[in-house]
Amino acid sequence: MPRQPKPGGFSFVPRKLSTAPSRFGKQQEPLIPVDGVAPGGPRFRAAQMQHQIAIAIRAELKGRGETVHDHAPEFPDAEARSVDRVQRVLRGESMMTFADVTYWASISPRLAEVIVEVFAGAVSPPGAEEDGRSQ
Repeated sequence: MPRQPKPGGFSFVPRKLSTAPSRFGKQQEPLIPVDGVAPGGPRFRAAQMQHQIAIAIRAELKGRGETVHDHAPEFPDAEARSVDRVQRVLRGESMMTFADVTYWASISPRLAEVIVEVFAGAVSPPGAEEDGRSQ
């Protein structure tokens, strides 16, 4: 039997780290961290990445005249990527996974490029994290 994760873990709600949670995945501007969240911390940086990818997904779908619902039949694992879950991910209410990233990268070369750019931008020089290891 696999071990169960310890309570707390690294799971978090990305939009809760932003001063404007309702704009998560919608506004073009970078997120601003709430008080007590280190901008260089891994959780906030992950939230920022998800925010940027969500914006790109929304723009791609809008440009195609599509919605998340149009992709529902294509989701290989309907439970893991239901329309409801994808909408929560795009709003930052749920964490984006590598499975999500690979699906969206596969539907559009432009989305794949944006995702690569976002990941490349997340790499910072040594010491740039400052004191952000707690987030």
